Amino acid sequence: MKPKNTVIIILSLFLFSCEQKYSIRDNQVYLKGWNEGSGNYERLVEKADAKTFQKIENDENLTIGKDNKYVFFETEIIDNFDPKTLKYIGNYYFIDKDSAYFFGFYSSKNDCEIIGVNPNKLRRLKKYPWTDDDKHIIYGHDIAEIKSINDFKVI
Repeated sequence: MKPKNTVIIILSLFLFSCEQKYSIRDNQVYLKGWNEGSGNYERLVEKADAKTFQKIENDENLTIGKDNKYVFFETEIIDNFDPKTLKYIGNYYFIDKDSAYFFGFYSSKNDCEIIGVNPNKLRRLKKYPWTDDDKHIIYGHDIAEIKSINDFKVI
């Protein structure tokens, strides 16, 4: 590879990377990042408790964090989540003690709950965005009752 091409590739990765991350400074939580429109930015995550705040690790590049009271998507509080029991299970799916949530495609960050499923039995399937619980096959937010997951095949 020519040196000129290597420089272009490295610059492209640097310039077009839109990674966000949380940082804690002066007992406050901030969201730091970069985008083409505004360049470098740092936004206060209001109501976040810096002493109990932690990022929820996931492999979907979602910026989600929680403290002892709230769950945050970037800087916004997400309603109805239980921060004490919230877990990431994969393929944009999260669960807490009462509900299951899907962040793969949504109309509102506060409209991610999958109604009618058993979060304690939710398991992701290999093919995105499929998952199931003990009674349903689930595609994103859509659910259908099934008798047996063994009879279901994703095509």
